Amino acid sequence: MKKTSIRLVLAIAFSAMLFTACKKDKDEAVAASKENLIGSYKLTEARAKVLTQDLDVLDTYVEACQKDDVYVLNADFTAKIKDEGTKCGNGEGYTSSWELDGNYIDIDGYSGNIKSFDGKTLVIEASGTQSGITATLTFKFAKQ
Repeated sequence: MKKTSIRLVLAIAFSAMLFTACKKDKDEAVAASKENLIGSYKLTEARAKVLTQDLDVLDTYVEACQKDDVYVLNADFTAKIKDEGTKCGNGEGYTSSWELDGNYIDIDGYSGNIKSFDGKTLVIEASGTQSGITATLTFKFAKQ
């Protein structure tokens, strides 16, 4: 009887370990470093919070031909903005630059603080004040 109880306990413990080992963990934050950030990104969300309003900037203000662009951050701190899908103008895209200073990032002259990065999703937040009104912009990029 004692052998059966031990086997039962071991079987239950093994089953519990098996099920918890297969459980998907939440994506953890990754340090924002040049090595981790280099790659291609698509803008998936852009929002602005102004006073009490939360505005969808991507769907409301970004042209259709810009919504599918790909932002490539290269190891030499050059950036390529590739005009993918629906073309804007000549459809060639252009080359620019990017900088990283701690959690502060500047891509093609647009800068902000890295709010989060998990290796797949990059969230950048920027704030500005004009005529006494402060707006907070949040940009979410998916790594390709």
